[in-house]
Parts: sequence; C-alpha cells; structure tokens
Amino acid sequence: MGKGINRMDNRRKIGLTVGGGLGLIGGIALRCAAGSPLPVLRLIGADTLLPPLWLVGVLWLAGYALAGGAAGYLSACPVVGGRRAVLLWRGGTFLALSIGLSFCWYSCLFGSFHLLLSWVCLVTSVGFALLCMLSWWRLNSICAIAIGLLTIWLLCLVLFQFVLLLRA
Repeated sequence: MGKGINRMDNRRKIGLTVGGGLGLIGGIALRCAAGSPLPVLRLIGADTLLPPLWLVGVLWLAGYALAGGAAGYLSACPVVGGRRAVLLWRGGTFLALSIGLSFCWYSCLFGSFHLLLSWVCLVTSVGFALLCMLSWWRLNSICAIAIGLLTIWLLCLVLFQFVLLLRA
C-alpha cells in the first residue's frame, strides 16, 4: 500500500512540475511574441502608476505557473468518473478559457493597443478564473487557492486597466 501512495505522490509531483513549467513557458512565449509593455505604458503615461515593471512581470509569470501547476496536479490524480470527473473537466475548461483570454488581453493591450477590447478580455478572464476556483474547491482546496491567487492578480490588472481607460 505504501508504494501505491508513493507512486501517486510522484505522479502528482510530476503533474505539478510539468503543468507549472508549461504555464511559465506559455507566459514567456506570449511576452516574447507581443513585445514589451513599456512603450504602451509610456505612451499613455501609465508607467508611473505601476510598481517596478520587473515585479509585475514576476507576478504575472508566477500566476501562470501557479495555474499550470494546479492543473497539472489535479490532472495527475486518477478520476474514475462521476462528480469528481465533471468538476475536474469543468474547472479545466474554465481555466483554459481564463488563460486564453488573459493571453488575448496582453496581446490586445500591448501588442495592438486596443484598450476597450483588452479590458473586456481581462474582465471575462477573471470570471472564468472564479468559476474554475469554485469548480475545483471540492476537489482540492490548495489548487483552488492557487487559482484564487491568479484571480486576485487578474483583478489587480482589471483595476489598473480601468484607471488606464479613464486616463485615455
């Protein structure tokens, strides 16, 4: 029995590591593809509103790593069927939509400077992250809290962008 639990722990560790790594790689790839946010922030005079840009970048990447790690961890747990499977897939779908929309937000804002469209993407991303957190709460509260931290970070970005919209 002890070996089965160890194997399960190793499977979860691998899922956590792979998922977190994929989240981190996705965030870095997006940053490289869309470019630096600094020119847009300077254009609208918002570079003084933010904490140091390196800190924002670290928090942004940490959010993706946390979300990917939570998804990888839960995906590595065997699910036979029933309610657990439904909650896992529902939360995973909501997380994929949230991450996809947050990628669209970054591309729309910093890649093509569409303020209103990017704000709509970001607000919708927050809603899907909340739905993911609620779906995963009954599966694993730690994973749900990780998604909650991502949601808080996205809410901070919503408030920041709302200030940008008022200034533009």
